[in-house]
Amino acid sequence: MTNTTSFTLRYFPVAARAETCKALLFFIGAEWVLEAPEWPREKGAQRVGKLPVLIEHSASDTKESFVLGDSRAIEEYLATKYSLYYQPDDAQLMARQRELRAHMHDIYEL
Repeated sequence: MTNTTSFTLRYFPVAARAETCKALLFFIGAEWVLEAPEWPREKGAQRVGKLPVLIEHSASDTKESFVLGDSRAIEEYLATKYSLYYQPDDAQLMARQRELRAHMHDIYEL
């Protein structure tokens, strides 16, 4: 991977919702750091007041950082940006993949 960007992943210092995000950042060979905001003092500074948050920093000084919240949104963004996300031409197959992902998320919520 060409390091034109780097990332900051903000999450609590525990193994939970951000683990897949961390794995994707590692897999794509990204330059990234993990930040643990002081909670709840910094809650209002996070996108919609939740963690995890991914901040993408451009190598160019002219481009603003991209900030994205929610583990699923971060996972899908990284997978799409780095061509890891399988997008079949078959809409029904794609729907089944998303259905499975949603069920896995529901189980995680229990």
